[in-house]
Amino acid sequence: RVGYSVTGNSPEDFVWTDTLTTNGITWKLFSRDFPSSTKFLAINYCSDWRYYAFVDSLRIGVVASADCQAPIIANLSEESDRIVVDFIAGGNVEAYITDQAWNDNVTGVTVSGTQYIFSGLQPNTMYTIGLRNHCASGINSHWTTQQVVTASEGCPAPTDFALDQEGYTSATFSWSGNGSAWEINVFNLAYNRSFTVTQSPFTVEGLDPGVTYRAKIRTLCDGMPGNWSQNIITFTTATCEPVWDVESEILDRERGVVMIRWQGQGGPYQLQYGYQHFGTDDGTSVDGITDNFYRIEGLDPEEDYDVYVRTQCAENSFSIWSNRCTITFNTTAIDRTQEGPSAYLYPNPAKESVTLTLAGVNDHLTVQVMDMAGRTVMQLPAQCHEGCNIPLQLKGLRQGMYFVQISGSQVHIVKKLIVR
Repeated sequence: RVGYSVTGNSPEDFVWTDTLTTNGITWKLFSRDFPSSTKFLAINYCSDWRYYAFVDSLRIGVVASADCQAPIIANLSEESDRIVVDFIAGGNVEAYITDQAWNDNVTGVTVSGTQYIFSGLQPNTMYTIGLRNHCASGINSHWTTQQVVTASEGCPAPTDFALDQEGYTSATFSWSGNGSAWEINVFNLAYNRSFTVTQSPFTVEGLDPGVTYRAKIRTLCDGMPGNWSQNIITFTTATCEPVWDVESEILDRERGVVMIRWQGQGGPYQLQYGYQHFGTDDGTSVDGITDNFYRIEGLDPEEDYDVYVRTQCAENSFSIWSNRCTITFNTTAIDRTQEGPSAYLYPNPAKESVTLTLAGVNDHLTVQVMDMAGRTVMQLPAQCHEGCNIPLQLKGLRQGMYFVQISGSQVHIVKKLIVR
């Protein structure tokens, strides 16, 4: 039996679509379109299970010998004259490439290791590559095939590709290079998605928390892709919720004493502060805060400061930074202030709908509603000019707590929402 799952990889999660009968080492090959939300494909040999990650259109073969599994293509890097293939396999691997229609009755070259380079190719040409295992004398796996287009010549790869921040369900990348459009590819064995972007930095949304991904980038020249960047970034999303509603209270202006408070699901927390518009890697860092507040002393009352807070999930693992909280000393007496972009949800708690009000925001935005497990249950684009009101329809959402994340090129805010 062959089936697919959109929720998980346990037997009860699968929707069975085909039943195949094999005889000896005779293959039953089939191709079908699976739902775009498919996460895993499974093959059940009576009581023996095999799982396969879903990558675009996947061709699967079933053989009577459950021990001869086909290779899994883990990554492809297309250049103008070659294609680099990383794969996972359990035996001797045979590789083949063609720019013609695929034929299963071909003989490729035997390769070793977990990577093979098809070289001497033509630029901007579609090829079909295939890999199969030699499991024993006369017993081969089926071919794992995938179509690939080589890069265009004269389209330089971006440089300085870097991960700026990994979040709970997002990751922000930056890069340098000439061009007006780029393609970022984020992938692992169970996820493979490309994003066409027009500016750096760019935030990839909708990732799963606590999962390791890889990312690469290339330039699009007149819509045609160039070579991938040399560096492939490996990162892991955070495993805990971000904080929200960060506020400051000036306790003693002359001595520069300020109390910072925030909302969160539990520490420890990390706090950073510095002169206004500082970078989060350049400020003064305070680690291991166990309360939802922290007292800062010795600030210069003639200066303004920014403060950010995030949850520490584990050693060297953090949630995304909170929205910026700005401390402005040129006020009278004790003053609670939160300068810069701000967001409000009303009513909250809400039942059928809620209005997201943004102030001080001039940006193209992505608004996401996420449940407590970090799954995105609602996502929509928005455009704000100095501020805007965005209605959110809550019908179909279960009662409980959610996070509303507002992301743009210059703003990142997380608010808590209670659905009744």
